[in-house]
Amino acid sequence: MLNADYIHQDLRDALEAAWCAETAYPSCRADYPDKDPSWGNCFVSSLVIWAVQGGEVCLGVVDTPNDEGLWHARNVLEGHGHGVGDIDVDATWQQFDQPAVFHPGYNGLQSEIIVESVFNDETLLPRLSLLIGRMKEKAGYIVPKSAEEIVSDLRQAYRIYDPSARATGASFSGGQRRLGLS
Repeated sequence: MLNADYIHQDLRDALEAAWCAETAYPSCRADYPDKDPSWGNCFVSSLVIWAVQGGEVCLGVVDTPNDEGLWHARNVLEGHGHGVGDIDVDATWQQFDQPAVFHPGYNGLQSEIIVESVFNDETLLPRLSLLIGRMKEKAGYIVPKSAEEIVSDLRQAYRIYDPSARATGASFSGGQRRLGLS
């Protein structure tokens, strides 16, 4: 994990206990047994952290020694005192071969990731729901919102209500380093 101390310990433990192939992004499942348990669980994990600790979800790509352009989500937690401003945290950073470099998404890239991950991914809601259920079952952790509420808040935050907006040329408010979901 990246800056794990800023993610509540009980939340970290619950996420680690709950990750499984079925909560991973579908294209990651074939490699799941050979990878770290966090493999393919970045977006659903980021959404849970956002629902619990607030802040923002930051979308972009990761380049590793073996792969380039892997879509990825991490969190930015705001103002932690002790002289620290915003801090990037990543519950699933260990899934990548190191050294890995995260490139926050801009403009078209963030639009593509949002559309594909939020609106066109029919597995998002079931994967998120399963993760939340497994967190409760495996670690006794209760996420304060349901998967449906989190996804609804997410869609509202991105101000896009219809994936066909992409086909009609509608654009996102892009250009930001991070996408606020609070």
